[in-house]
Amino acid sequence: MDPARSAPSPGRPLPRGKRAPRTAAPARWHHFDKSTFHLGRQVVELSEGLALGLYSPERCIVDAFRLQHQEGSDLAINALKAWVHRQEAKPAALLMLAGAFPKALPSLRRALQILL
Repeated sequence: MDPARSAPSPGRPLPRGKRAPRTAAPARWHHFDKSTFHLGRQVVELSEGLALGLYSPERCIVDAFRLQHQEGSDLAINALKAWVHRQEAKPAALLMLAGAFPKALPSLRRALQILL
């Protein structure tokens, strides 16, 4: 068996209601609410006609806490620990963003209080 095929693939975001594209590559698709899909997301133009949507580190942390029932709490905690030590980390901005995700906010706030 090909080890690359057996390894879990990272999740790919889609706005809720969009169909997942057909692909030969192993991929898991996460459907995000349309009202929050754009929060913390920027589109980077790679070349003409080719763009890539990237989420900010803060949004990735919020999503890790929001999806910890699927991805595990270790991922969320370790991402937050790494982010807190960055010079540009702004905990107030992280909590403001997390306010749009009520399921993520309580556990994120508790973890942040412990780390700070």
